[in-house]
Amino acid sequence: MSYAALIADVRGSRDLDNWSEVFKSLKHTLTLANRRFKDDLVVKFHPTVGDEFQGVLTRPEVAFDAYIFLKSSLSPLRLYFGLGVGELEKSGSGDTGLRGSAFYRARTALEECKTENGQLRIHTSEDPNRIDNTTRTLFILTEAVQDMWTERQRQIVWYYFGNPQLTLAKVGHYFKISQPAVTKTLKKTNFEAIVQAYQTIKEVIIDNYNFNRL
Repeated sequence: MSYAALIADVRGSRDLDNWSEVFKSLKHTLTLANRRFKDDLVVKFHPTVGDEFQGVLTRPEVAFDAYIFLKSSLSPLRLYFGLGVGELEKSGSGDTGLRGSAFYRARTALEECKTENGQLRIHTSEDPNRIDNTTRTLFILTEAVQDMWTERQRQIVWYYFGNPQLTLAKVGHYFKISQPAVTKTLKKTNFEAIVQAYQTIKEVIIDNYNFNRL
């Protein structure tokens, strides 16, 4: 049976003067993620070595949703993510002794993400395939768009990503700006194009996952 492992690494953690506060916030966010995705968690999100954390979910599209939640909730903290789809082995009790192709692929994807200074990379097999190349290309394109955002735009967009149930008026209230200002920000940042790209990524990994289950 295939699972989806998600591993993340905090960018530039050694340069953070307030690491203890950041780590406390990180642990709180992981607790929230474990509550939000409890029905699809195989291994709860938890800190591992150094500045990394990981978790395992039942399906890759849910792992992608978890990525969006974690990234938006931890913003403006920058992170690298690697998502691997494959088998899972547990040789110990609890969350110890975890291994399997899902973890190996997530680790490879994470290292690729770091090398390319990206946000997320997805590996569904040992060797590069059409699915992995397609999602990688889409991420590179969305990352190029986001690299042109100001820090303020980044905060507004990712806050909205993490809280899609909110109206634009409520998003504006949170940032003490008007609703038209939020609308202008979303338009200027090509928000809808990013949403469409992310939706395409989800559809691609869902189709691949379902095909491999046949």
